[in-house]
Amino acid sequence: MITINELSKKLNISKTTARNYVKRLLGLGILERLRDGYFMTKNAIKLREMILAIKSRSGIAKAPFTFTDRNGTPLQLQVKTIDQLYAVFKYKLAPKELLMHHLKQGYIQAWLKDSLGATELAESLNKTYDYESVVRILEKYVALLTELSST
Repeated sequence: MITINELSKKLNISKTTARNYVKRLLGLGILERLRDGYFMTKNAIKLREMILAIKSRSGIAKAPFTFTDRNGTPLQLQVKTIDQLYAVFKYKLAPKELLMHHLKQGYIQAWLKDSLGATELAESLNKTYDYESVVRILEKYVALLTELSST
């Protein structure tokens, strides 16, 4: 949470300018007013995550995700980006059962959170165990990232 005075000092701008910025952010639904100041909405936090994911999307994850068989033996299949993860699911580059095993165990979600900071995507995947739904979620996320990165 932040007040107009704190924002003004932090950004080294006048209180009037800070109020104008806050008013615009309130109108966009990025900030909400509380009695003692302003805070970011859930949608703003999601948007921030998307922007951070765009940055990591073109780069390499902190650590690639390595698919393994059910015994834990690494396969010759790794992903470093959300785009690559989507391609693995979309084109079934590994058996569906194995991909779903990684999802049901939470391995993919942990990698998304820890290596890419894609918490929202990880939480969306936590809520579904239907293969086609997983592909749709990834496809929608990749499309949104593509749209955001082109603007």
